[in-house]
Amino acid sequence: MVADIRDAVGDTMAITMRVSLDEHIGNLGFSNAGVREFVELNGDLPDLWDLAQGAWEDCSGPSRFKEEAAQEVLVCGIRALSSKPVAGVGRFTSPDVMARMIRKGVLDFIGCARPSMADPFIPKKIDEGRVEDIRECIGCNICITGDMTMSISRCTQNPTFMEEWRKGWHPEKMNAKGDSSTVLIVGSGPTGPEAARAVPAGL
Repeated sequence: MVADIRDAVGDTMAITMRVSLDEHIGNLGFSNAGVREFVELNGDLPDLWDLAQGAWEDCSGPSRFKEEAAQEVLVCGIRALSSKPVAGVGRFTSPDVMARMIRKGVLDFIGCARPSMADPFIPKKIDEGRVEDIRECIGCNICITGDMTMSISRCTQNPTFMEEWRKGWHPEKMNAKGDSSTVLIVGSGPTGPEAARAVPAGL
């Protein structure tokens, strides 16, 4: 299939191929050993290998059950089997862990879907050395809950997620307070005290 796509598009675009590091279904799917053999035999077929793991609960488990970069053991060594770059995922939140994976040659690209929901400016903050400003994904998976129920996804770390364009909300810029002299703040979680601090100052 990838070869047919290559014939159809030529060099007009890059072709990415996602392969499961281990599908956890025995002989019915790829094992980690099987995917390594597959990559070695077809190393130059795509322009980029995109490696994930099994089903949602395997690939994107909550932080209660999955550590950051939990797929490192499964992906380590695959980079040497192909001349093409390798991308990987695993709820990367720490710039140190990301940099270590790149420097060690485990991965060429880091996939940050959930962390980018929590903080869409994470690449810019890393580039500018503002790592202390990163709003880290906590791996609660409320975003995945929305996806699985075919409803609007939400993020506990970024309340503007999915509302940026619909309501004009910015992840890091609070609208100025209007002319009202009183403000009611509901909730005493992290968002409530931050609103109580920011709103009177007109931030």
